[in-house]
Amino acid sequence: MESKIPLPTDNLYKFFALFALVVFLSGFGTIIYATSATNTIAFEHWVELESLQALKEPTLEQAARLRSLERRIEVAVADKETYTLLGQFLIVAGVVGMYLGFSHWYMRIQPLADQMADTQLEIAKLQLLSLKADLKSKGIDVDKP
Repeated sequence: MESKIPLPTDNLYKFFALFALVVFLSGFGTIIYATSATNTIAFEHWVELESLQALKEPTLEQAARLRSLERRIEVAVADKETYTLLGQFLIVAGVVGMYLGFSHWYMRIQPLADQMADTQLEIAKLQLLSLKADLKSKGIDVDKP
């Protein structure tokens, strides 16, 4: 199976910038995933946690379950904070990478590529003029379609 999306392997800086774009988007995905996972855990156990906290004299088993649920929510919140920081780092790294990659490509590499394309166009025009002159010298009319 062949990929239909061509990778920009013609230029390292373009590849670097697009990889940084993927890192940038992964940062947002990490934050969204962490928030969603934390909310799922919190809402999944919310009713049971509230009912156990409302008990005046919980049994040993109920008290253990209450501590377990509270600890699970604490861990989920701590994980969310960690993954949010990781996501923020990925976003910043992605922005910096995109800036460095695209700016280096646009300011240093692309002008050379444009100059090469202009030179090739000029060469092609000169070759066309030379071909027309050769054909005219042989008596062939090249101005008619």
